[in-house]
This record gives sequence, C-alpha cells and structure tokens, in this order.
Amino acid sequence: MMGGAAAGGGVGLGIDLSQIDLSGVVAGQYRVLPEELDYEAEIQAVDPERSQNGNPMLKLTLKVTFPTEFAGTKLWDRVVLTEASMWKFKSLAKACDLLDPDGAKFIGQGPQDFKDYVVRFRIKHDLYNGAIQNKVNGGYAEGYETPGLSAAASEGTPQPNWT
Repeated sequence: MMGGAAAGGGVGLGIDLSQIDLSGVVAGQYRVLPEELDYEAEIQAVDPERSQNGNPMLKLTLKVTFPTEFAGTKLWDRVVLTEASMWKFKSLAKACDLLDPDGAKFIGQGPQDFKDYVVRFRIKHDLYNGAIQNKVNGGYAEGYETPGLSAAASEGTPQPNWT
C-alpha cells in the first residue's frame, strides 16, 4: 500500500475513496497554453473570496473556447479588489458590459453578473512548486463570442486594446 493508507483509503477524510466512480474522468486534462496567443474563454463561475492578505477578491473559473485546439481547458484567475489592482476589475467589468456609459461605475448586482460572458485575454507562465502554471496576463477585453471570431475580425471589428 502506498502512503500507508488502509485499503479503501480516505482515512480522516470522512469518505471512502474506493467508492468514488472515476469512469467518466479523463486524467491529465491540464495543459500548458502557449503564451503568444490571444484566448477567449467563457466565465463559468465567479466566487467572492479573500486574498492571502485578507483583501476582497473575485475568483474566476474560465473555460477556453478559442483557439479551438485548446477549447475546454480551464483557467482560474483572481481579481483582487484593492486600489492598486482596480484596473483589472475595471477591464473585466468593461469586457462584460457592466460599466455605466462613463466607465466610472459598476452597474451589475454582484459577482454572478460576470457568469457566462466570453472574455478575451493573454496568458503568461508562472512557475509554482516546480510546475508551469497558466496565468491571465494583464486585463480583459470583450470577447467576440467565439463562433463568430474569425468573421468579426475579418469585417474590421476593432481589436482589443491591451493597454
């Protein structure tokens, strides 16, 4: 037995790991995404949490929709709500059309208003515990609703402003 656990596992977890059905689970779905591409992803969940420093933040679960060869890959991002990082929150709210016309005020009701929007971003690689992790690099821009991406781009739709 590995790790010294008894048959059936789950000691101290309150569940019997041997009873978990893994038949529909595909191992190894994590992918290191290339840095040089623009990505689109659907925001699947937004959870209010606290950062390690106790600051309020939004934890986003993103599912890549474009480029199609990476569709289904999940990413997580954290948007900390401090003065120093409010620019990222504003880029997210703008990408989801949740700012007033002046761009000065969030017009949504709360974190769940971001759910189901498609946003555009770039990634960078971070090294964490010896492994490469995908991380959203900078802010967000409005997505092109992935199915029409190439048509929108060829018709002269303005490209995202990453500054």
